[in-house]
Amino acid sequence: MDEPLGWGVVANIVQERLAGPDLEVRRGLKHFAGGARVWVSLPFSGDGGERLYVVGRHRVGHRYIRIIIESRHLKNARAKAVYSPTVHRLLSKRPGVMLFDSAEKAAEWAARLNYRGIEAEFDGQRWYWVPDPPPMEVERDGVTYYLAHFNHRRARYSSLPPPREP
Repeated sequence: MDEPLGWGVVANIVQERLAGPDLEVRRGLKHFAGGARVWVSLPFSGDGGERLYVVGRHRVGHRYIRIIIESRHLKNARAKAVYSPTVHRLLSKRPGVMLFDSAEKAAEWAARLNYRGIEAEFDGQRWYWVPDPPPMEVERDGVTYYLAHFNHRRARYSSLPPPREP
């Protein structure tokens, strides 16, 4: 077998997702069919990896494209060797690191991508990641925070306990 040109991280596009104000179920994304394999970049914009560059075959034209999507639309990330010169060229473009020196480094990023969590705000500040769905109570720095609100993107916690019913 040929020598790999590098190592990358591949993931699959989710089969179904919630979209729109009514949270209707949609299949795949505009540019990628559900289950499509895409190559994924490291975070590039300081948003913690919420949006990432991906390279994959377009659902209509079947040509390789490079676009930015939200990481919540990815699943089953794993390390994979790059053999295609076309894919290697698209992964090598700046910005966004998409090639790794070793399988181990690619596997580390894949493991992080597979952790499904949502952003959490504590008393209006300090963002962290919590599991999805978020727990009702979280302890940070010796303070217990209570879940005040959450949606599919983030959770808000308050140090004030929830009101008690009479």
